[in-house]
Amino acid sequence: MRILLLSGYHAASHAYWCQQLRQILPQAQWLELSLPPRHFSWRTRGSSLAFATHYRAQIEAFEPTMVVATSMVDMAALRGFFPQYSTLPWVCYFHENQFAYPNSVERKGLVDQQLTSIYSALSADTILFNSQFNLASFRQGAKRLFKKLPDFSSPEMIDSLLAKAHVLPVPIASDAFRRDESADAPPSIVWNHRWEYDKGPDRLALLVDTLVQKQFDFTLHIVGQRFRRVPDALQQLLTKYEGSRYLGQIGYMGERQDYLDLLAGATHVLSTAIHDFQGLSLLEGAAAGCSVIAPARLAYPEWFAQQCHQSSAQPSEEEAEAAIEVLMRPRENADVSCLSAVTLAPAYLEIFSL
Repeated sequence: MRILLLSGYHAASHAYWCQQLRQILPQAQWLELSLPPRHFSWRTRGSSLAFATHYRAQIEAFEPTMVVATSMVDMAALRGFFPQYSTLPWVCYFHENQFAYPNSVERKGLVDQQLTSIYSALSADTILFNSQFNLASFRQGAKRLFKKLPDFSSPEMIDSLLAKAHVLPVPIASDAFRRDESADAPPSIVWNHRWEYDKGPDRLALLVDTLVQKQFDFTLHIVGQRFRRVPDALQQLLTKYEGSRYLGQIGYMGERQDYLDLLAGATHVLSTAIHDFQGLSLLEGAAAGCSVIAPARLAYPEWFAQQCHQSSAQPSEEEAEAAIEVLMRPRENADVSCLSAVTLAPAYLEIFSL
């Protein structure tokens, strides 16, 4: 097989998936093309144009036998740009969908992005979602959108569309499964998410304040991808506790081995997110042996039903207290071996041997 792999918005989790996919199918020849993870709205609309114009010669010289693209690529437009590949199998992978974003966020061109994702799904021969939550929220959101359109829309089309859909999570890399048995109290907690509003930095700040008020002994490591603008709640948290015993590793860890060492030496991995379609950062923490502290929302109950705590629509002391209750329990490791690259490889091989 000669697989053309297109990543229209090459964020960290997307790059992670591409790497795992290539490792699972080493016998295939690969042409992987990606675009930088910036200008989100333009990427959703213009990535297919970028691939068709700037990479056409490279793609045509490769002569693919299969096309695989993330949902950040307008697959309908891409098939129009490359009609000579219309008879090949086309696979669309949904790391996320454009329907399950936090309600408080106003995004320019959201309806256009939502329609584009539906067109991509319609144009694919096989659709893959990284979690059941992702698939279900896509179905619900797409149907809701179709009911709002003035005419010539068919909400029932979504059910027939999803007949070609499968849930196939991003595999956890083999090197994440490890454990430093010396990790013990006091709690060493890792918050390993993008430094953005949708990962709940305001909820994190409330949780830390509550822990400090209760005179709880802990160390918090705030790692993950950082952007030019740090959310106010996170910046205030870092300023407030700068130099204190409560803060440990701060900032993105560029060396993966250092990051894995941090996870292996920690006791807990934490999420306060209001937007997460699989939760790869939590899954890697669990693979390293950390106990999980996560709200009962998004995709988390699929993987961590026993560890999830009560969640709320808004940041609240009740949610912070619920998270602390999980923290104070005897440590319980979640078994995520079912999501390892080794375990998921047969499912991937079945899908990609179309």
